[in-house]
Amino acid sequence: MITKVRPKKKDQSSLWLPDHVFLQCERAFVFSSVDVIVVSEGSFLLGLRRIEPGKGTWALPGGIVRRGELREDTVYRITKLDTGLDVSITHFLGVYDHLWPTRQYIVNCYVTTIKSGNTSNLPNLQTELTNLRFFDTIPDNTHPNYTCMLEDAGWRR
Repeated sequence: MITKVRPKKKDQSSLWLPDHVFLQCERAFVFSSVDVIVVSEGSFLLGLRRIEPGKGTWALPGGIVRRGELREDTVYRITKLDTGLDVSITHFLGVYDHLWPTRQYIVNCYVTTIKSGNTSNLPNLQTELTNLRFFDTIPDNTHPNYTCMLEDAGWRR
């Protein structure tokens, strides 16, 4: 049995690295991250990636787990940051390896539903994703990393 102890909230500002240092770390180490399947009325949310790797492909909201942060708290933080939505976790889908050309992530995928927020006019928040929209089937231009997760959750092309 795994016991989760929620850490005390601390100022995370001192944990930020300059971009060049982060990129070096990203090339040398494996990171733990979360990807989030946001479900609304049987559809799921994707956005177009603004950055490499995978620039221009459909992707799930996601991000790196910060030191001292539980994975579930990362789900809430990242979803709010990327979409402006507050979500509830319905279940943990699984662990996936994302092998990019210059980095590797161990990804924890969660399925969520919307608790609050406006789904009819999703904001463009200047994060790694743009053109947020809901889909009933997996679009052709979805990156394979995310296609695998969506198929495991029950959606098809």
